[in-house]
Amino acid sequence: MSDLLSKRGVARPIVEIPTGLDTDFFSAGQREPTRRALGLSESDFLLGHLGRLASEKNLEYLAASAADYMQRDERAWFFVAGSGPSEDVIKRILTNRGVRNRLILAGQQVGRDLADAYTAMDLFIFASHSETQGMVLTEAMAAGKPVIALDAPGAREVVRDGYNGRLLAAEASIHDFAAAIAEMAQNEYLVRKYGQAARETAKEFSRKVCSNKLEDLYHSIREEYAPHGRAESMDYQPWVSILERLKAEWDLAVGKTTPVAEAFTSDDEEFSLE
Repeated sequence: MSDLLSKRGVARPIVEIPTGLDTDFFSAGQREPTRRALGLSESDFLLGHLGRLASEKNLEYLAASAADYMQRDERAWFFVAGSGPSEDVIKRILTNRGVRNRLILAGQQVGRDLADAYTAMDLFIFASHSETQGMVLTEAMAAGKPVIALDAPGAREVVRDGYNGRLLAAEASIHDFAAAIAEMAQNEYLVRKYGQAARETAKEFSRKVCSNKLEDLYHSIREEYAPHGRAESMDYQPWVSILERLKAEWDLAVGKTTPVAEAFTSDDEEFSLE
């Protein structure tokens, strides 16, 4: 988004600060109970995706890629959390490929169920061509999940090819994507290695890190626009002005109310305001 603003002629300084992530929450999901509830054994390999099920997420491509691999590996299941108009597209593709019985449509997941869903997965797959942040990627990484995604805004800032997953070319074929899934599904060591790196990546997007970035930005602007030690006066002057204005309005209101109150009390004790 920063690059796009610059290309459109925005000349003001631009600082990129992502929305902070509660890494502790997403790293605390329950894997074994969740997989048992889904009817999965530890030997099954669970592909996962979470988000709005809409055409802009490129889900026809993603479902076809997942189905391509699932046809070759009976251990493979596809877990999809979310809702939207593309749900029927996903069902149709997996039905046509003969693997509909290994599709789990979990609907919208929130709270503890959301953290458990990520933790139950073995691999997170993502094919959107346009995301502003792609927060589901960092959420999955906080749960220790490697990611396979296409090179696109939102994904390229998070997924590092060969480090925490695979970042494929934007024009990668369905066969290419399925091959990347196979590379991980057939290599337990690689899944663990990328998963550990994914956790480290997620820490870079934690609430603490992002809030510190925001605080640092505030201080840098404060110093830039309050030179020569005038920061203190600049901090308080706007508040003093606001408080003085409120006091003046309060005094005016009280001044108008007092004569009315006196009029009631002088005419009849029944209307006393005490």
